[in-house]
Amino acid sequence: MSRLLFAVIVGLFALSANARNVDVLMSLATRDFAALDAYIDGLEAGFSKREVSERELIDAFRPFYKQDDILSAKFNEWVEKRPTSYGAVLARGVYRRKLGELGRGRKTVNLTPTENLDYMHKQFELAKEDFRAAQQLRPGTYLVAVNLLNVAQFEGDEAGARRYLDLANKAYPQNFIARARYLTTLRPRWGGSQAMMRSFIEESSTHGASEQQVRWLKAIQYEDLGSDTFAQGDRKKTREYLVEALSLSADADDGFRANYLEFASWFCFGPERQDESSCQRR
Repeated sequence: MSRLLFAVIVGLFALSANARNVDVLMSLATRDFAALDAYIDGLEAGFSKREVSERELIDAFRPFYKQDDILSAKFNEWVEKRPTSYGAVLARGVYRRKLGELGRGRKTVNLTPTENLDYMHKQFELAKEDFRAAQQLRPGTYLVAVNLLNVAQFEGDEAGARRYLDLANKAYPQNFIARARYLTTLRPRWGGSQAMMRSFIEESSTHGASEQQVRWLKAIQYEDLGSDTFAQGDRKKTREYLVEALSLSADADDGFRANYLEFASWFCFGPERQDESSCQRR
């Protein structure tokens, strides 16, 4: 099974006050496409000035994450009315990408119905057309690279995932999200290895990632080690690895744990917890 057929866990944060508070679904419903374009352009401008974080930038599109196809007509009208709008094709691409991801589901490929996979691939092809159009309108943006990276991961396109990671790094060398998403594809359960994960973390440490980000990447790897030892029945070793993962990411917020330490949270704070200090460093 390709390591890149991996359901990327999405973040749980809301857009903060750093970006303008716009009801994008209302604007879409009322056909206020000029306001939508201004909103997305403002986000991009804020991101380029580092007034908007990468998490805020990505989460600004969260309202467009739908499992049922209820917005295509509105997005198509936006693109038709404003054919040179970067925001229109980008937002429609994000919408289509999430339709594909959510339509596929989170089960392994052998347990996923063929019709779900066919639907995913159909939506991904449409999304890629939009992202490529966005690239032509505004070359080199971080948002387009991250979205194409997600698609490549789901499609099992290893070369593509690496290519889009490199584009993301070029657009924003200090990024964390693109690196973290790529790192999860290197897990042994998806066909990678612990050596590949370590190598990528080392590469990131010398190519723009901060000391904090490197620690957080290491936390993701330690959680993966804990997950593997848990599957092998070694609870003691599992706890040791997860304690290290939580320690390395002690300065991260709850969103980081929700995105990248889901197993550690379940083991340490869910039904596997044996007592209040079960996952405390000893």
